[in-house]
Amino acid sequence: MRFKQLCFLSCMLLFIGCDNKVDPNVFANSKKNKVVNKSSKKKIHIGLSMDNLVGSNKQDRDQFIAHAKKLGARVTILTANDSSSRQSRDLNTLIQKKVDAIIILPVPENNQFFGLATAATGPTKRVSIPVIAYGNLNSINKPDLYIGNDYEKIGEAQASYILSRLPKANTGSIIRLHWGDSTNVISQLIKKGQDTILAPHIKAKSIKVLAEAWSVIQRFDDDTTVKLLKKHRNSMDAILASHDMIALEAIDILHEEKNTRKILITGYGGDSEACQRVNAGTQSMTVFCPKKLSIETVVDAAVKLAKGKPSGSNVSVSFITNTITKKVPALLNPIKVIDKKNIDERINASKN
Repeated sequence: MRFKQLCFLSCMLLFIGCDNKVDPNVFANSKKNKVVNKSSKKKIHIGLSMDNLVGSNKQDRDQFIAHAKKLGARVTILTANDSSSRQSRDLNTLIQKKVDAIIILPVPENNQFFGLATAATGPTKRVSIPVIAYGNLNSINKPDLYIGNDYEKIGEAQASYILSRLPKANTGSIIRLHWGDSTNVISQLIKKGQDTILAPHIKAKSIKVLAEAWSVIQRFDDDTTVKLLKKHRNSMDAILASHDMIALEAIDILHEEKNTRKILITGYGGDSEACQRVNAGTQSMTVFCPKKLSIETVVDAAVKLAKGKPSGSNVSVSFITNTITKKVPALLNPIKVIDKKNIDERINASKN
């Protein structure tokens, strides 16, 4: 059972790379290179590169077209049918069509992908096309706008939840289990959020990190987490797990070890299975986004950027490239902590 879960997790953590045929110098990300004097009479042309038309994507596409038309913009939408090489060609097609803005929904290499956007942006003096990374962070170059989850806030919420519930009479002891590897942008941001909350308490020695591990399937020993949790089973108060799948792995190990101690376990994702574990008390909490920003918000931002205007963002997110952190303007989904006290709210919402 655990081996299958780890294989499933490995699929989730695969990095997506764009076909090298995409010229890395086709998108402009520097404000000094952007053409801001757009003619007010020119009809804005927005390009949308989609991964597929599965599930809600088809509805998103239709809403995208309808709202763009309402704003007087025309659109070109290309769907890659889950082929990264095809999406590479699609991006070149949008560039050749001289669109005024490009929105990228990256192609996953598998249906369980939760990771990074395709590497398609880069500075240029020849072309000026603002790029929106929608739903996923771009791991290579800096986009003009990111629309999606606030991973640092998710990490902060997880760490804050544990700190508020650790024993007060003595030093709380935690195990940290990270999602992915140390080069995964999302993993880094969740960890950074956790560190923001934990650092002063670690320094003050009010909490102790017993062990810390990255779940990297390519180098993952099936017994690593088992050995780690066995070693500290009588001393750990909490498992700070970055994702619900990591939490599930820890819960299964504790169950096999017939653990009877109450151990706090965090997560992120908020799917139905995680909520069932929260309701049953085997997982302490999960973080999820109760309402994603609408497709209309994405279109509005694209039109503004195409006209050389501010996107409407009043916050930014850390954007990590080769250990260099930059700030990217962002429109972020709200997050919500779900535990046993408000689990009914989440379950009822999922039924609607």
